[in-house]
Amino acid sequence: MNSTNLFNGLNNNQIEEFNSLCTIKRFSAKTLIIKDNSKINGVYIIKNGFCQVYSLEQDGKEFIFSQLQSGEVIGEMSCLDSKPSSANVKAITDCEIDFIEKEKFVNFFMKNPSFALNLTKIIINRLRNADHQIERLVFLNVEQRIVEFFKSITIENQGKYLIGPIVGTKEIAKSVGATREMCGRIIRSLEKRGILKFEESKMLLKIK
Repeated sequence: MNSTNLFNGLNNNQIEEFNSLCTIKRFSAKTLIIKDNSKINGVYIIKNGFCQVYSLEQDGKEFIFSQLQSGEVIGEMSCLDSKPSSANVKAITDCEIDFIEKEKFVNFFMKNPSFALNLTKIIINRLRNADHQIERLVFLNVEQRIVEFFKSITIENQGKYLIGPIVGTKEIAKSVGATREMCGRIIRSLEKRGILKFEESKMLLKIK
């Protein structure tokens, strides 16, 4: 999750102005929000729910780049450079999303330096995460990739990482470049060793 909030440093009037420019869109779970290589006419900001950013390989297999949750932004790069989307985005759960049209977004971006700086930090953070994901695929074994993937979608507190909602082995396999069966075996091993614990609809990852 991005550590930078899009509205850091903005006063109430600025935030209210931005909200007034948005319309609310609702997407059911598994609904495609943005299609790869399509033109985007605005920016989406997740209010509630979880989304997934992924690409389709030539053989039809999915490769997941990231999981997005409340407060995160979708489509900002295409909105700023006017190029088609570089990946697919779909709702994992039912989602409520603020949508702002491209022209309104760019105008607000241009006249609010704090907002522009926050968005720039978010984009840079995503590029760094993409670099880290490439490094994981190249240098780490599958168990290490799974642990790092879990850490990337959790909130950390004193060496413990809360993962929620529970991510299925199918999605994990697509994110770490391994088979579903191998991921299942490793997850069972992590649970047996006390590194991974299931609590109702959440998972807890414990790193010493």
